[in-house]
Amino acid sequence: MQTPILHFTGTEDRSRFDLEPTPAGRQIPFRTITGADQYLIVFEGGEHMIYSGRLQARGDMTDAQRAQTDAILRESLTFWRGYLSQDRSALDAICDLPERIAPIGVAEVKADHCNGVPSDD
Repeated sequence: MQTPILHFTGTEDRSRFDLEPTPAGRQIPFRTITGADQYLIVFEGGEHMIYSGRLQARGDMTDAQRAQTDAILRESLTFWRGYLSQDRSALDAICDLPERIAPIGVAEVKADHCNGVPSDD
């Protein structure tokens, strides 16, 4: 696989339809896929409903959930600008993902261009 991937999950990311026995199981794709630029964001206390839009629609989000939603929007747009528009500043910015996510979770990067390996653009 060579398609870049941005993964989001949380330490409390569960749903009744889970195939993974623990939220950590949602990190398996990031850990096992090779050959593609990948970025993983794990929100501290993040749970599955943050991705549905229901919490946002009800307007009863906690400060942590608001920060998670803001990060989802910001980092998704940075990722898409970098890979769809070949925006060099966005590609460089996504390499700093661990520092930007640190206040609300952890992030990991597996991308050659973030490690000084030239990209094929």
